[in-house]
This record gives sequence, C-alpha cells and structure tokens, in this order.
Amino acid sequence: MQSLSRLSRERPDDAAFLLVGPDGVTPRTWAEVAQTVERAAAGLVRSGLRVDQVVLSLLSSDHAHPELDLAIRAIGAVVVHVGPGVTTAELAGDLDGADVRLVVAEDPADLSRLDGVALTRAGLFSLDGGRGWARLLELGAERLVMDPTAVERADSIVDPDGAGPRLLSGATPVGRAPEGALRDGVLDPRAVALVAGDAADPLVQVVREAHLDLGFTLCVVEDAARLPEVATIAHPSVLVVPERHADGLPDVLRVLAPAVPRARRTRAWRAGSGRAPGAPSSARGPLVVTPAPTEAVRATLAEMGGALEVVTLPELRAADLPEPPPVVLGDAALLPRRSRRAPGDHFGLRLEPEVDASAFLPSLPLMSGESFLDQLLLSRARQAPE
Repeated sequence: MQSLSRLSRERPDDAAFLLVGPDGVTPRTWAEVAQTVERAAAGLVRSGLRVDQVVLSLLSSDHAHPELDLAIRAIGAVVVHVGPGVTTAELAGDLDGADVRLVVAEDPADLSRLDGVALTRAGLFSLDGGRGWARLLELGAERLVMDPTAVERADSIVDPDGAGPRLLSGATPVGRAPEGALRDGVLDPRAVALVAGDAADPLVQVVREAHLDLGFTLCVVEDAARLPEVATIAHPSVLVVPERHADGLPDVLRVLAPAVPRARRTRAWRAGSGRAPGAPSSARGPLVVTPAPTEAVRATLAEMGGALEVVTLPELRAADLPEPPPVVLGDAALLPRRSRRAPGDHFGLRLEPEVDASAFLPSLPLMSGESFLDQLLLSRARQAPE
C-alpha cells in the first residue's frame, strides 16, 4: 500500500498504533507496521487468498494485530467487518450471493455466530491467542524468501477504493464507509487519537482511513467504558466517540484535564528513538470529534478550554461486494468467441455457487502443511547463495 510505504519511509520511528493490553499501552511504529503487514500479506497469499475474495471478520476493533486488516487490503481481498450485534438472519441476508473465502476470528468458538449461514467455500483463520498470527507471519517470511516481490505484485493490481473495508452493523445493509465525513485539517498528522467503537462503526472506519492517509497515532477501544482508564495512559489529544457513547465523554474529559496548556506540552511515545507527540493547538484541552455532543460535553469542554468538532456522517456507500467468477459448464473450447460489445447469455455461465445446507469452515489449506510446490521452492531458497 502506497500510503503505508510512504509513512514507513518518512516517519519510521513514529508511533502508528497504541495497542491496549493487560500491561498497559504498547506503541507500534510505522516501520514495524509496514514490515509486519508485508509478512502477513505474504502469508495470506501463500495460504491461497487472492484479490477480490471476500473475508468475513468477527474480530473486535481493538484486537492485538491491526496489521491483519491492512494486509488483507494490501492483496486486494475485501474484508467485511461484522458488528457485535448482528444476527444470523442479518448475516445470511446481507451476504446472500457473496463468495466468502475466509473467516477471521479470535477463536474457533466464535464461529457459533455463523450457525445456519451457508459458507461452503470458506476457510478459517483464528488468531488463537497469537499462535495463529505467529504461524501466518512465519508462512509469510518463508514466502518472501521464495518470492521477495509477492506482495508488491499483488498490491500493484489492487484498486485502493475497491479493496476498502465493508461494514455490517445490522442497523443498515452492508456498505462501505462514507467519504468526506471529516473536514480537512480536523485531524493533525502529529495527533494522538483515541477512538471508541466496534469495527463495523462508520465513524471508526472513517478515522482509520484518515489514519492511513495522515499518519497520526491511533488507539482504538471497543468498550467505551474503558475510555477513562485508557485515556490516563495514552494521553490523547483527540477523542473520537460515536453518538451512542457520547454520554460518557465528560468522565473521560475530566481525567484529561490538563495541568498546563496543551500547546506547551507533548506526550512522547517512544519505540527506539522515535516519538509521536500530541498535536500542538491553541486549545488548552483535547479535541472531541462526535456526531451528537451532549450539553454536558459542551460545558466540560468549555471549562477545559478544549475544542469540539461535530461530524455528520453521510449514508454508507454501496457495498459492491465482488461477485464470484463465472463457472464454465462443459468444454470451454466449444464455446463461441465472446464479443466485447454483446457478450450475450448463451455461454453456459453459472454465476451462483452451489450452496450446501450447512456451513463448512475447514482450516486454510496451507496452515497445516506445505504443498509440493512450497517444498520445492523452499529447497531452492535454502540452496541459494546467501
């Protein structure tokens, strides 16, 4: 991805993510993110994932490996983020006709959410407490030894807009995040942004898009009740909160009450020698970005000397999920030549895949072993001069 490559070159030691874990907040630099995304993308390619294939993600917005979302996008696969409240009936209806090739989950037990949804060609990739993620990176490192430009070639044919994430929240049909939701200049490249919401929330995805474009430091929590706790550690200069969580904002703002004007101090997140300071601003308090601020939020911000940005989210764009490639019935050599102007309907193409009565989610083919071609290429790689 060009944006990620640019940020890793221009700001390699600046913090890209602040990851919330049991031991606090851990920074991840742009250089580390770019390297990990390449390995993860190569592992996905080696496991059989390809451009325009649909990936169903059951992961939370604050899972421990945000590079996975970027890796899926880098190879041109299309991820559908499923919100926590989506029912089986909504999943079956919104994904009708979509050829889902991979389901991503924290644990195989999460697949209980898909009971009754027919996914006849889908594989399963489980993070499995980090073990599945480590295996994916191992596969990717081996693939890059065998084929150093695998990810570069995959990325070169990707339509950036077409590979953007799709959102399935249950409240509205599946769609893509809206464009133009944030004014230019609202988020600064040097900001530290703390965002609350699930992965299918449009505001969360709008901020993620801006993050990849501008390169500010991003910290995401799915449970808004954790905002005060995380804010005391992350020291954000920007708070982004969806409308349904706006009532809890005053409690978060109180823990951020600055002892000195915000413009006179920075919070440095170090990884090596780099840092990602908070955005300098004429405001003494943080910037709050939310669709519907309460009067309590306005009053608390006024008292702190903070700033408020009321964002209006447009409708989700059309999902435009990739359709399964046509299947030729019979001998393709006997078909008439296809006319570009008038393809007709007499070529014997079947667009709808066969659907079994129940879902079948085997492990990815190469997650549990290596093909003959893999073994051959690995052998050649080991014999190559170092």
